[in-house]
Amino acid sequence: MNSITEHKIFTPFTIGRVSLRHRVVMAPLTRLRSEQPGDVPGPLMAQYYEQRTSPGRLIITESAEITPEANAYEGAPGIYSEEQVTGWSTVTEAIHRKGALSFCSFGIRASIASRSDWRASSKCLGDRKLRYPGLHQERPVTCPAEPGFADSRVKGGETLREGHPPVAAARLRKVFNGPMIAAGGFDREGAMEVLDKGDADLVAFGRQFIANPDLVERFRLGLPLNRYDRSKFYSRDPKGYIDYATHTDLANPSL
Repeated sequence: MNSITEHKIFTPFTIGRVSLRHRVVMAPLTRLRSEQPGDVPGPLMAQYYEQRTSPGRLIITESAEITPEANAYEGAPGIYSEEQVTGWSTVTEAIHRKGALSFCSFGIRASIASRSDWRASSKCLGDRKLRYPGLHQERPVTCPAEPGFADSRVKGGETLREGHPPVAAARLRKVFNGPMIAAGGFDREGAMEVLDKGDADLVAFGRQFIANPDLVERFRLGLPLNRYDRSKFYSRDPKGYIDYATHTDLANPSL
């Protein structure tokens, strides 16, 4: 191998009908920046996602609450009202405009799920329709594959096991042969290693994407990463959300 750019992490991968240009995925990240009242995804959220978009990239959006009773955090976006669905359409249009792809994740509080017949799953079979509580109508949901997720070292914004190897991915690979996304505590070298071993097909990054909208390009060029500000992870402030510089911004500060 002559260059880091030839590594497997930068090679294409296909999930069902979805074709990706590389194997770096943006993980779902709770940021609590929806517009109030109404928990509506607004222009700020659209700008945030568009900044982290590039052709052929997979973005898994933050959890969208499926009913008002399921909302565990103030500022978390919902997907149960017409206004919210319209807001998410603006977000996805911003992502698709640059040639990226996105999957939406759904959220529900455990206390609500425990007394509800509605169950969320990390996989779905074929094309189906999902009924959103509160809307009393069905919306088509297309699931192009059944990806598996492996995450054992990070919970929210906290690292649980510093330096601990990604054992969950290795164990799951023994019993799951479908597309595997490893997530939690990876850096570039760790992601390359788990892909080389065949324990995962894709690797999702969270905190690094928060601070580095151009994360894949920095990985490809071997550039240092911006440091994230943990105190701004969950707030209503645009600061710490849409103001992280790309490597080209730093190279051309006058622009």
